[in-house]
Amino acid sequence: MRGYITRGRVDGTWYLRAELPRLADGKRQQRRETVRGTKAEAQKHLRQILTDPERGVLGSVQATVAQLCEQWPASKRHGIEARTLERYEAQVRLHVVPALGSIRLDSVKPAHVRKALDGWMTLPSRNKAKPGQQPQPLSPVSVGHILATTRMIFRQAVNDGLLVRNSAINVEMPPRQHREIKTLDAAGIAQLLRAAEGTDLQAPIALMTATGLRRGEALGLRWSDVDLEAGRLEVRRSLETVDGEQRYKAPKTARSARTVSLAAFAVDVLRRHRAAQASTRLMLGMGRESDGPVFSTVDGKPLDPKAFSKRFARLAERAKIGIRLHDLRHTYGTLALAAGVDLKTLSSSMGHWTITLTANTYLHASDSLQRDAAARIDAILGAGVADAMMGSGERVSEGSVPQRCQTGIDAKKKARGHGLLMVAGTGFESVRRGVWAVASGHPKGFSPRFEPNSVAGGHAKARSGANELQMRANALS
Repeated sequence: MRGYITRGRVDGTWYLRAELPRLADGKRQQRRETVRGTKAEAQKHLRQILTDPERGVLGSVQATVAQLCEQWPASKRHGIEARTLERYEAQVRLHVVPALGSIRLDSVKPAHVRKALDGWMTLPSRNKAKPGQQPQPLSPVSVGHILATTRMIFRQAVNDGLLVRNSAINVEMPPRQHREIKTLDAAGIAQLLRAAEGTDLQAPIALMTATGLRRGEALGLRWSDVDLEAGRLEVRRSLETVDGEQRYKAPKTARSARTVSLAAFAVDVLRRHRAAQASTRLMLGMGRESDGPVFSTVDGKPLDPKAFSKRFARLAERAKIGIRLHDLRHTYGTLALAAGVDLKTLSSSMGHWTITLTANTYLHASDSLQRDAAARIDAILGAGVADAMMGSGERVSEGSVPQRCQTGIDAKKKARGHGLLMVAGTGFESVRRGVWAVASGHPKGFSPRFEPNSVAGGHAKARSGANELQMRANALS
């Protein structure tokens, strides 16, 4: 960084120009000011301008993190989902500003962010605690999301020239604890559906279990998306609630827009649900509707996603089944794998972006797959390991390596210096002189036509000598 000072046209004025670090996109950055006073005072002010970037701030040194946070959400309104922006605003309002908002931009350091991180780890979760229980602290995943939002705020300030460095970038994320997914078996699903009997939760629960649809995908279905005759449905949209208003949006990813085949019981559930829905509408004098929401309230409006999740949580608690609504999707994935559905088909059915996500999420969670893997290992190693552990001393030749074992000569190419070998049940063993003395009839134990220290005539003669010895051994046996 360099600075320049020039005498102004009016006595006692000085023009200052400072070359500051380039922006993230490589653009040149300058700062110009006019000051009044002596040259020494102007030089002192220029030094202040040049040292500001070293302290991590450009522009007004009086700005605080809270003022920066007020402007940041507006820069993120384009290109992200409404619910994502809502979550960012809540994290800034509830966590970032209370912990860092009063700190001036020229004073914020990584140590401040680490201290804020420690405080976030002890904050109680917004989830309501059960009666008689202490509220749980924020999970490491939630704290990691808050830190990621803080990094984005500071990164935007760097890009805008308000900060030179991101004070949160070198603060380590809290270690994430692996969370085992919870799933239901057939008995658990039946128990849950019996508990939902007589409510408008039963049909969507059955469909989500049969198809693995996400909450927004299931509640966003319309009857025009469903073909009961062909036994399939189209995922074309998702329903969400933002600021208390319901709105449709595109599916989560490009591959989430998909066609899902329906099991026979799912088709039956939808047929009965449609008939009951039509009967209710006629009874209320609302007439028939060919393209209404598949799952709706009495007045024909789609079910509210957030309210649906809360009602499901209360239902699961009454049924004494400790799962979340999203665990119905995990249940479908796990049961499909256990039933023999291949990963590629399952990944397409669930709308995953990549097959790797499907494998990492569900392969380890299936008890039946693990039992099958254990049975396969037992079939290969069980007999041999049991025999060795009993100390019988007998060799297990079947299934060992090499599997094809016979007594004979292995005439090796480039055999000089290797000697003769005999293939035995455990692999290659050195030839004993006494054995070959009997087999060959030679007093020294070796055939004159196949000496161990010479390869007469190359590989062809070595093979011929080996064949001769094999013939003599067969004759003796």
